Amino acid sequence: MITVHPKVITRWVRYVCYTVVIVLLWQFLSDFSFLKVSAGDNSVLGVTGRRSLVVKNYDSEQARPERGEVVVFLMEGSDGAPIKRVARVAGIPGDRITAGAEFLEVNGEPTIFDASEAGRLAGRIPDGMYLLLNDNPYSTFADSRRTGLIPRQVIVGRFLVESPF
Repeated sequence: MITVHPKVITRWVRYVCYTVVIVLLWQFLSDFSFLKVSAGDNSVLGVTGRRSLVVKNYDSEQARPERGEVVVFLMEGSDGAPIKRVARVAGIPGDRITAGAEFLEVNGEPTIFDASEAGRLAGRIPDGMYLLLNDNPYSTFADSRRTGLIPRQVIVGRFLVESPF
């Protein structure tokens, strides 16, 4: 009969526990990315855009941006290179955009944006497209009012928090 010293068993149990913790930690961290977002003019409240951001990726078809979420998306810069920007999801596929008496409306609910900015956005949002708007109605930052509806493919992920470093 082979006898195993209790310290050997304890060591193997520790190794298995470490392995499980590492695998779970790796799985958890693989859902997040650190991105540098282009500096803006405070387009979304509380986001300066001057530091790295932590973002949860929308990799699967089931993970879709929801109305009200702050997302990071890619847009073409003046030099043609893609830049990362932050905006809030104001409309999702199937929502109806109209120009109300004073304000741009989504599903009959007024936004903080002038109705004259509805222009080419009026109508139903098609599948795979999103209405992304700034929190600041006076911002010069390009959002859906200036660029049109944003395709799902250019939305990188959901904004979580600005990194302290």
